[in-house]
Amino acid sequence: MTKYNNIITNVKIKHENKTKMKILMALKKYISINYHQMLADNPYLFHKYLHLHNNDKALVDSINNYQENVLHIACKSDMTSTLIKPLIQCGCSPTKQDLQGRTPLHVALELRQYSCIKEFLLLFHTHMLYPKEIVDRLKHMFQIYNRAGHTIVHEAVIRNEPDILRELLRICQQHDINVLDNEVLGSGDTLLHLAINRKVDTEIIDIIIDYLPEIVHISNYSGMLAMDGTDAESKVT
Repeated sequence: MTKYNNIITNVKIKHENKTKMKILMALKKYISINYHQMLADNPYLFHKYLHLHNNDKALVDSINNYQENVLHIACKSDMTSTLIKPLIQCGCSPTKQDLQGRTPLHVALELRQYSCIKEFLLLFHTHMLYPKEIVDRLKHMFQIYNRAGHTIVHEAVIRNEPDILRELLRICQQHDINVLDNEVLGSGDTLLHLAINRKVDTEIIDIIIDYLPEIVHISNYSGMLAMDGTDAESKVT
């Protein structure tokens, strides 16, 4: 109970004794501690714990049966999006892959948790405030594939999210992150192949060509250019 006694000692708010007792009784449920369950059941309590113990290595290293870290859990709901920044700051890895090969941002994109996605994008806008190790991990997110053979940029195309795609490619441009060579695993399709094959909005195609003009000249494993035999071919002069 030492860890929990420390929590109680550090809680200093109005009606102190009553509040301490409430937190103590709530923490008894997570005596193990199961951080994933605590976050899923009681985000407020988890936030309190994280605030008081932001150097808890056990929390940072905690993995559930699905190979998810607590950052994966936070990315499953916009209601817990405010936890993303402090979790990454305390060392929770944004590049950790679950059983499906997904990073936390993969999960947020798949579930369309826009507040969670926004938190990741904001981290890049304020990257100068963070240690190089954190920035390098955030940049490495762009190179990680899930088991379907897709990166987070592929996911933005698949989900037909032009605003998110534009912001991701802008980040890549600003931070010298190479996504031009990140083909869809198994087919060699480029982002442009993927967009055309998925019949997404033409705005997606325009964004890809705008940020990655060389992509129109890259063929897939079958030797096909993305615009071969398509109406989009007229875009290329």
